[in-house]
Amino acid sequence: MDRQWEKLKESGYRLTKKRSEILEAFEEGSALSADDIYQKVNRHCKVNRGTVYRNLNCLLKMNLVRKVNSLDQADRYELVSHHCQHVLECVQCGATVMFSECIFDQMEEEIASKTGYEIKQHHIEMYGMCPACRHKT
Repeated sequence: MDRQWEKLKESGYRLTKKRSEILEAFEEGSALSADDIYQKVNRHCKVNRGTVYRNLNCLLKMNLVRKVNSLDQADRYELVSHHCQHVLECVQCGATVMFSECIFDQMEEEIASKTGYEIKQHHIEMYGMCPACRHKT
């Protein structure tokens, strides 16, 4: 979280209680919808959905969070990190798991070499069925 706080300060944003709670909602590491964030934050301090959306837009512009595609069509957001993180989403219930194990680092170097791109990051989304949903079927 320290990097996010510093970037906010450098950009002239105040570290309000609500903004702090919104960022802390991401601590579990899973991708969250705006409604997920609203529900988590509202447990600790009163916030309206407009505040959540305004802060998400601010964090998106500052490249502190990014949108993640989701099968349920609701936009989901996750913190941008300097190490790669990938998403595994259940096609049945929409549960998401973040993982950082990555076999693509070497591939990234090869692609950069072949294309001339300086690759800043990559993001992989995988879809499957979580253990709970598999046991239901």
